[in-house]
Amino acid sequence: MKSPLVTRAFDTPTPDLEELVIISSPFFPHKLANGYSNPTGSVVSSVNGTGIKSLAHLVTVLRDLKDPLSPLNSAAGEGITVFSRTALVAATDEILTDNGVRAQGSPDMMAVWQPKAGN
Repeated sequence: MKSPLVTRAFDTPTPDLEELVIISSPFFPHKLANGYSNPTGSVVSSVNGTGIKSLAHLVTVLRDLKDPLSPLNSAAGEGITVFSRTALVAATDEILTDNGVRAQGSPDMMAVWQPKAGN
């Protein structure tokens, strides 16, 4: 097992890796996810080459992306998922509504997601 869930389970947090970010469920059904395997249990290692330190850091990286494509890498060689940033942003409300999700994120992560005043 090369998964960080096993190899780093008892590691002390560091500035470079405060917590593991785990994909806890399959993608919601939507044409954007067609062709991708079930990512459940994968640990997110990077987005566009930026190493992910924590869930709040992942949200910040996703919020600040400017590149048209967003490669999301998982640890332990589990694969790379590439989405169109514009298509994902445009489909978010539809995906949430279609799947009965009432909020895009928890209050603490939505505070990170919202752009800061003046940005």
